[in-house]
Amino acid sequence: MTDKELLDEIEREFGSHPPAPKNDADDLDAFLADLKQAIAPESQAAPTKKDTGHSLPPASPAKKEKQKAPKKEAREKAPKAAAPKKKAKQPNRPEKEPRGLTKFIIRHHVVINSFLILLCLALVAGIAAVILYQGSGDPLGDKIMNNVYVAGVDVGGMTREEAAEAVNAAIGTNYTEGVMNVRLGNNVLILSPSQTRPVLQREGAVEDAYAYGRTGSSSQQQEDFRNAQYSPKIISLEPYLSLNTDYIRSAVASFVESFSGEYTPSGYSLVGDKPPLDADNFDSSVPCQTLVLQIGTPGSQFDLDGICQAVLDGYYQNQFDVQIPSEYLPDFPEALDIDAIYRELHVDAAEAVQDSATGEVTPGSCGYTFSLEDARLQLETANYGDEISIPMAYIVPEKLEFNGSYTETLSSYSTPISSINAYNENLKLLCKELDGLVLEPGENFSFNTSLTRTEKGGYQKAPRHGNKCGDEEIGGGADQVATTLYVASMTAGLSVTEKHTADHLCDYTTKGTEISVSANWQDLKLTNPLSSPVKIRAKVTGQQVVIKILSEEPLDYYIKLETKDGYTTAHGTTFVTRKAADGYSTGDVLAEGADGGQVTLQWVKYDKATGKELSRTTESVQVPPRHTIIVNVSG
Repeated sequence: MTDKELLDEIEREFGSHPPAPKNDADDLDAFLADLKQAIAPESQAAPTKKDTGHSLPPASPAKKEKQKAPKKEAREKAPKAAAPKKKAKQPNRPEKEPRGLTKFIIRHHVVINSFLILLCLALVAGIAAVILYQGSGDPLGDKIMNNVYVAGVDVGGMTREEAAEAVNAAIGTNYTEGVMNVRLGNNVLILSPSQTRPVLQREGAVEDAYAYGRTGSSSQQQEDFRNAQYSPKIISLEPYLSLNTDYIRSAVASFVESFSGEYTPSGYSLVGDKPPLDADNFDSSVPCQTLVLQIGTPGSQFDLDGICQAVLDGYYQNQFDVQIPSEYLPDFPEALDIDAIYRELHVDAAEAVQDSATGEVTPGSCGYTFSLEDARLQLETANYGDEISIPMAYIVPEKLEFNGSYTETLSSYSTPISSINAYNENLKLLCKELDGLVLEPGENFSFNTSLTRTEKGGYQKAPRHGNKCGDEEIGGGADQVATTLYVASMTAGLSVTEKHTADHLCDYTTKGTEISVSANWQDLKLTNPLSSPVKIRAKVTGQQVVIKILSEEPLDYYIKLETKDGYTTAHGTTFVTRKAADGYSTGDVLAEGADGGQVTLQWVKYDKATGKELSRTTESVQVPPRHTIIVNVSG
């Protein structure tokens, strides 16, 4: 019967009814409200004998007679009507308005029908699933349920024979010949099968895989089937694998204890003073710092049971490379990030530049770094508690200073500064006056003429030869600058036309090259015999007096100084007077003595291309000894 035929039948039975709103079937809230309203009146109606199941109490005989009397009198008084010849047509009964549940069914028959249809479909689908699963003796078709793993192998959909073959291929000789690698942080413990003695019965694990989803009650089998759809079922080898667990526990405990102890963090530090890198103060002879990498040590607390269980789980799952979870391990020091350290310490070199419009010069600066590759290699093999020392190094740009067209360095010589402040300040003033001086081809130079060395010019009274000299003068330090310029000039190919050997041995230069200058009679004079001009660059860096001779044209040779000692002259003792107010005491030794003697200086010229010796200039120098200097206090 169609919906329309059902509706027509209800109308014939109960009369017409107002049409339901078009959207009632789609309005679930209205549906529920109407259902509640329909049920309520029905439940509140007075119970009757028929629908409550309870009998009313019987009426008394007197009451029954009293109820019958009026009816009887009425029948007797009523006139008897003649019997009609034809049964009169009964008038139409008045239409009854449907109420309660009936009205609700009429209004929502579409929703009710749809709900019943969906319910039937769901029941049919459920019954069909059960029939499909249980309709035969083996619903899996003699194959292992999907998503089941044995020894790391997905054996789902395989027969027992196929699964056994796949598992055997995956396991191979792991348990008879393979080693177990147990990784604890950056440490690795190796367990050999000769010690752990694993014996595996593989067939039992395959049978467990086959039995999964086939054993237990029907509901249990269905639950296994559903679970396998969402997560893999891992069949453990534990019931079929025997191991020497006592050995495993002992080996793990000994290994962890070997590197654990008091916790210390990893870190790094720079040993030594950072050298100046700017052009004015850079000195290549100043030693660089040393980078020290400290590898920390792990703590002493660890979970032995957790570590051992993780190892056993590896055996049970055919996993022979096991990373132990960090929660079982002692506190490990954080690994050093050598790349981050490199980024922090590395300094790029900068070339000196000159503004083409203004001519203003911006000096360059040296770079500073260490070998990242060497540091990485050493860290890879380092153990806890180790220290790794890596030297820092300079990166010298091609143009640290802007020298214009003077791009070729003919020579460079440096001497160490003193520990006396006044002496070092004099060195700086001397180099400032000398720096940038240019000698044209054939031009002469006089040290005394070019450098004034007066108190008015800012020079101070200081020892003539630095720390190991008892004689003081205004501009003390001039001898050291002159000596440095002398050696640089000789190795650059300049001609020295006048020089004077110092009156005693000095520690700041090569023995035999000590010279003296004075404003009155000792001078250092040079001549430029080259075909191109030369520029003198002089400066005091952090620890050195550095003098370079630059040229516009390169030379095809270079000159080296070689020395040879002859006889020696013994040193004596000299006494000097100092004031107690200056911190001196009688008997203080200002300088230790040193023997003098004969020194042979050889200026050897070599070919740049071949390294072949071209010429050799020899000079024999008598170097006076330096006496031990002892203080006598006055005042």
